[in-house]
Amino acid sequence: MTLKRTSLVAGAAIGLAIANAALFAPSASAAGNTWIRSSTTGYCITAAPNGSVSGQTCRSGDLSQLWARVGSQIKRAYANQCLDSNANGNVYWLECNGGNYQNWDYQASGQYLLAKNRQTGNWLYNIPNSTTVIATSRTADYWWFSGGE
Repeated sequence: MTLKRTSLVAGAAIGLAIANAALFAPSASAAGNTWIRSSTTGYCITAAPNGSVSGQTCRSGDLSQLWARVGSQIKRAYANQCLDSNANGNVYWLECNGGNYQNWDYQASGQYLLAKNRQTGNWLYNIPNSTTVIATSRTADYWWFSGGE
């Protein structure tokens, strides 16, 4: 009887451990907090308190420059705020709402990614010799999602 009870308790403990591991495991589609660095300018996408974004010199540990790719969203580190765009090509951040303007599709090119807004079809781009970040149909920028923390 003792062996049977011990086996049942052990089995329940193992089952609970597996369930907890599955429940609290990080998403396979989530990438860690990183810079989003333009291959064109070398600048990192930087969030301003007013919701705007710009390309700025990359600064290690600067929370305004840390982003995480979570599925098709690009979220500010430690916040529920997503990189967003609109039909006019403006790029900014807003509270994540699940809309397609906050969804980005990626195309790999070596160590870089191209990021295309799912709703508009426009490419994320940092204008050369400028801090302006836009979404445009005319050209694309290669982005490096790495470093920063």
